[in-house]
Amino acid sequence: MTKFELWTIGIGVANVILLLVGFIFAVLQLRGAKWELRTIKEIDEQQHDWSRRIAAQEALQKYDHTWYSGPLQEEFDYFNRNEPVPVQEVKSKFVKGSTVQADLIKLLNFYESLSRGIHQNIFDEEVIRIARQRAMTKAHNSFFAYIEDRRRQANPKAWSELTSIVRKWERDDNRVKPRAPANQSHGN
Repeated sequence: MTKFELWTIGIGVANVILLLVGFIFAVLQLRGAKWELRTIKEIDEQQHDWSRRIAAQEALQKYDHTWYSGPLQEEFDYFNRNEPVPVQEVKSKFVKGSTVQADLIKLLNFYESLSRGIHQNIFDEEVIRIARQRAMTKAHNSFFAYIEDRRRQANPKAWSELTSIVRKWERDDNRVKPRAPANQSHGN
């Protein structure tokens, strides 16, 4: 073999070695990028969860009446009732100069917006549930006859997100919790 052929073979081998080193380096870079993307995704999910919790807290503070002594409670005493408020009774309180109708619609709309925020993954359900489950459920169930009347008269979907979340919570509360398997240790 001539010197030229030996140099050509040597350069060819060097090219193959460089290609292999480059390929190995590229694979390592891709693995590192994959790990970084996974880490970024985890951090983003944590930040999104945190933001949903903060948004839920901020939304909860927007309604300005206290629940047990507000105007609707004074008019209907609905927290102390075991049965829904009849629609005739609700409508009889809607007299000129009274804010009862506006207060009721404001309350139901507020709960509807919380429910919609939960369904659209804007608000953290656990934060809303801990803070307002009892109040939302009581208001919804107490004024359900009025809600149904409004659905028949004006809007078939009126406060439907509220109904959906209240029914979900009631199902969850009534669900029998599964018992831990017998073979699991209990922290002993």
